[in-house]
Amino acid sequence: MLEAFTSASDERVPPPDTGCVRDDLLAIVRPVFELQADLRSGTALANKSLMAEAQLDAGFHQRYVDLHRYWWGPLRTALERGIERGELAVDVAPDLAIDALLGFSWYRLLLEHAALDDDAATAIVDLVLDGVGARHAGS
Repeated sequence: MLEAFTSASDERVPPPDTGCVRDDLLAIVRPVFELQADLRSGTALANKSLMAEAQLDAGFHQRYVDLHRYWWGPLRTALERGIERGELAVDVAPDLAIDALLGFSWYRLLLEHAALDDDAATAIVDLVLDGVGARHAGS
């Protein structure tokens, strides 16, 4: 299952460059949330299973972390572009912003207490951007 996720990664995260950090982040986060919208089946269930296995097997854990690094790269690029364009404060910690964006989805995925949908994606992107000192609201 992990190999299938890895081979499909290129199709799941578009490398956005819209000229707006908010739009770039939404272009990444929305598809991630969409893939896991059905919290009890499909990609969501597979992700939960992979996460459980990663807690039990150190070798598998490293491979699973490597898969997630794929998601981190485009997010980091979007945040760094936002800093370069003056949309974000220069002292933004991209790793913390990435953890907040993706950690939000894991919390909802694991507890199944709230939806992973477009509204959730927009809410967490806006919350993170407010927290990292976004200077422009975007679109």
